[in-house]
Amino acid sequence: MRPISLCRGLVGEIQGYSTEDGPGIRTTVFLMGCPLRCRWCSNPEFLKPEPVQLNFSGKIRTAGRWMSPEELTASLLRDKVFYEESGGGVTFSGGEAGMQTEFVCQCMTLLHQEGVHVCLDTSGCVKSADFSRLLQQTDLVLYDLKAADPALHEELTGLGNAAILANLALLGQSRVPWRLRLVLVPGCNDSRDDIRKRLELAAAQQNAPMEVDVLLYHELGRGKYKALGRAYPLMSVPPFDPGLKNWIRSECRRLGLSLDRYR
Repeated sequence: MRPISLCRGLVGEIQGYSTEDGPGIRTTVFLMGCPLRCRWCSNPEFLKPEPVQLNFSGKIRTAGRWMSPEELTASLLRDKVFYEESGGGVTFSGGEAGMQTEFVCQCMTLLHQEGVHVCLDTSGCVKSADFSRLLQQTDLVLYDLKAADPALHEELTGLGNAAILANLALLGQSRVPWRLRLVLVPGCNDSRDDIRKRLELAAAQQNAPMEVDVLLYHELGRGKYKALGRAYPLMSVPPFDPGLKNWIRSECRRLGLSLDRYR
C-alpha cells in the first residue's frame, strides 16, 4: 500500500466539467496563493496563501481548504470516465499553482499512475527549481505572458518579469507541449508593440508553443471584490481595438504561430 503523504495543499476551488483549461473535459484545481497582483485578476479570492471568506449579501463562502494529495486525487478521479471519453484530464491553476510545487507534483504523480493527463496553468512567476520540477511532471503547460516590457509588467502586476522570462526559456528548452496565453486588457497590456514582443519571445523558443490563445478581459470577477470588501481595481476600461484580432492573426502567421482562441 502506498504510504499516506504528510504533504498538504491549500485548495481554493475544484471546478469540474471545464472546457477552457486544456483539451477535452477537465477538472480545474484552483490553488491558493499568488505572487502577482494583476489589476484585472478575476480570482482575487485565491491571491492569499491562506483561507479567506467572501460575503455574498450575507451568504458566507470560504475559499481554501487543506487537502492531502491522496484526498484531492480521490476527488478528481470521480470524473475519470469523462477525462477518458473526451481526451481531457486535470488542470492545476490558481492563484499560482507553482506556489505549492511539492503538493502539485505529488498530485500529478498520483494522477499519472491512473493514466490521467495533467496540465499546468501558470504565470511563470515561480522559482526556477520549482518550475523545472513541475515541467518534469506536466503533460501540457498553459503559459500566461502578461507583458513583455519589464516596467509595464511591474506596473500592472506589482512585480517585474525577469523570473517569468527565465522560466519561459526553460520551457523553450524542454520538450513539454505548451500553449501561449495572452490575457488582453484594453488600456493596460493591449498595445500592439507589447503584444508583438510577447509573440516574438514565444516564437523564438526552440520548443515553440503549439497554439496561441487570446483571452479578452471581462468583469466576471467584479462581484468577488465586493464580497471580499475590496474596491474593484479597474473602474473604467476602454473598448477593444476592432482590428486587433486580424492583426494578431497576421503576426502569428508571420512568426509561424497558430492563433486558436480569441474570446
